[in-house]
Amino acid sequence: MSSAPLLEVDSLRVEFKTDAGTVRAVDGVSLSLAPGERVAVVGESGSGKTVTALAVMGLLEPPGNITGGDVRLDGRSLPPLPDNEYRRIRGRDIAMVFQDPMSALNPAIRVGAQVAEAITVHDPSVSRAAARRRAVELLERVGIAAAAQRVRDYPHQLSGGMRQRVLLAMALANSPRVLIADEPTTALDVTTQAQILELLDSSRADLGLSVLLVTHDLGVVAGHADRVVVMYAGRIVEEGGVQQVFASPRHPYTRGLLASVPTANGRGSLTPIPGAPPDLSQVLVGCPFHPRCAFAEAQCLDAVPPLVELADGHCAACVRAREI
Repeated sequence: MSSAPLLEVDSLRVEFKTDAGTVRAVDGVSLSLAPGERVAVVGESGSGKTVTALAVMGLLEPPGNITGGDVRLDGRSLPPLPDNEYRRIRGRDIAMVFQDPMSALNPAIRVGAQVAEAITVHDPSVSRAAARRRAVELLERVGIAAAAQRVRDYPHQLSGGMRQRVLLAMALANSPRVLIADEPTTALDVTTQAQILELLDSSRADLGLSVLLVTHDLGVVAGHADRVVVMYAGRIVEEGGVQQVFASPRHPYTRGLLASVPTANGRGSLTPIPGAPPDLSQVLVGCPFHPRCAFAEAQCLDAVPPLVELADGHCAACVRAREI
């Protein structure tokens, strides 16, 4: 696996202008994805995970706006591109599996036609019949039985797991180099969750994909990622190899997330993180996690701690990262 980044997010800032004020949803996020690598982005709802993914895809809608930083694919900056150029890249070089397949799919169009459209929009020379055959092949690839018949179904005729498979088929239609999966197992039963994750892994192995996995499920991270990025209040508070972070979390927030996960043997009590995430429409003073942190001290109120490297790519943004 090459160490040269394929996808780079550099000091990205995203703001939403609202009646309540300016919401700083993403505040200086930097991360990278190497060819063939699996990077998981984790955090509570509202931490900025999905907004970061949408910004990378060029799918932010008003009032959302990139106000700083850059997103680069193979060294090429994406945000300055006009919509028509971004559309040529989206779905061809970089694709996304969305969180809610029922809202991501058009309820009035048969699923086969939607998969075929993902092909023809990037290659108009492909005939309708050829696109349909390719759609059947893709649905078979993602494990949909009787795909030749299912292409005529509408989204409401499929189960949640099958709809998610259709979205994955659409994302893989043009053999992208980067696949962003935004909470791909939300609202699915545990058996179907495992199947979808196995499909992501096999697709990555077969096609050489780089995968950016957005999730709140640390169990998913443990089994399906090489590196993990932990976000809180629009910022990265810890990152590193999965084994590094899980074995020795250096930020109190990461420790809290891990402490709130049930163990396989059911022993021990769960320890929830007290309080709630901050209001990002307000100006935050000091470390954004300090009101909920058991390790907070006076200096935590002075400034936002920078993300510093502790050892071999393991970084944390905490003044006490070397102590806890």
